[in-house]
Amino acid sequence: MNEPEHRSLQGQYAGFVSRWIALVIDLSIILTINVVVAWATVSALMYAGVDIRDCELLESKPFQAGLCYAIRWSGVVAGSLFAYAYPLFFWTVTGQTPGNALLGLRIVRLDGRPMSLMTSLLRLAGFHLSMVMMGLGFLAMLGDDKRQGWHDKIARTCVIYSWEARQNSRLIERVRRLLRSPWKRRRSSES
Repeated sequence: MNEPEHRSLQGQYAGFVSRWIALVIDLSIILTINVVVAWATVSALMYAGVDIRDCELLESKPFQAGLCYAIRWSGVVAGSLFAYAYPLFFWTVTGQTPGNALLGLRIVRLDGRPMSLMTSLLRLAGFHLSMVMMGLGFLAMLGDDKRQGWHDKIARTCVIYSWEARQNSRLIERVRRLLRSPWKRRRSSES
């Protein structure tokens, strides 16, 4: 019996689904860290006698109410800054976020040079443009040979598989036959 044919994915352009899963992992990490830090901050403040959950109760004391709102909003700002710093740091330093690393993906520049802060900033700006345009920038990956979204095109980057993954050609052929078989049965029954 023949061994299944395996084709390496290393260096090939990463697809939409792999990138989407990596993004969900990264968003989960960001959300978890923000929730844990917010909970720890609120708990520490409550232990110190400051309850920022009910700033409205302090309306009769303008200074305390103002301080309460300032603390609350500084937490929102810090969480937002972390959400931006997370991808910028990882893209610039390693070329991959933890979500990308788990799926064996790496962001590379088309000119072959290492990622820079400016490239990462351009990519993040393009990422937000893609979101604002109701995801059209992400869907562009589906019709592009290099699987580039708008954020990749703006920053002149692409995402590739970085570790030695193997594609099982035999499995893919079985799935193709399985997907084609209902159409064959339907055509033969119509004849």
